[in-house]
Amino acid sequence: MRKIQNRVSEFEALFRIISEYAQVGYANYNLYNKEGYAQNVWLRNYGEADSAQIVDVIGKYRHIHPEDRKPLLDLLTRFSAGEVQSATAICRVQHDDGRKTWIKTHLICRDYRPGEQVIDMLGINYDITALKQTEQELIAAKERAEESNKLKSAFLANMSHEIRTPLNAIVGFSSLMQSEELSQEERAEYCAIVVNNSEMLLTLLNDILDISSLECG
Repeated sequence: MRKIQNRVSEFEALFRIISEYAQVGYANYNLYNKEGYAQNVWLRNYGEADSAQIVDVIGKYRHIHPEDRKPLLDLLTRFSAGEVQSATAICRVQHDDGRKTWIKTHLICRDYRPGEQVIDMLGINYDITALKQTEQELIAAKERAEESNKLKSAFLANMSHEIRTPLNAIVGFSSLMQSEELSQEERAEYCAIVVNNSEMLLTLLNDILDISSLECG
């Protein structure tokens, strides 16, 4: 018997260490009378002090962001009515020291006997602030990439127009110069137009290549 008790104590100690490291907390309470037990990490994840009582947390959630508090309270109402057996919620927590964190909480009803004043709940929560920050950074990076793609598309559309303008002049006046009916003055004028547009096109292409080189670092 003592050996079993020692193994249980060892497991509990190991679980506490893992819980502290992973910021995973658990609580067991009777939703009917708000009595139960809450691990310190569970309390901290809700923005509460280690000395807080579970009755001061359940149904109050004073550190939960107002927009997230109502859905959480609605869940408790549904558990009380026996409408759900398990649920998950993501909440923003506003700590007394000014920190703002995110937690994910899982709620499970293990025993529902309201006639006997028993609505046995198990609550597990864990800090997902780092995950949320990564998610927000990815969203911001995606938005930047989409904006960059839009700018590139606009740039390419504009460059396409800019390239076509001198190219059309070169092709058009080169074709006209093949006509035998042109005077020497007209031929010289058309030739000058072709040369000017060729230089314009060359400058434009050089600028595009320079921009591409800059973008590649």
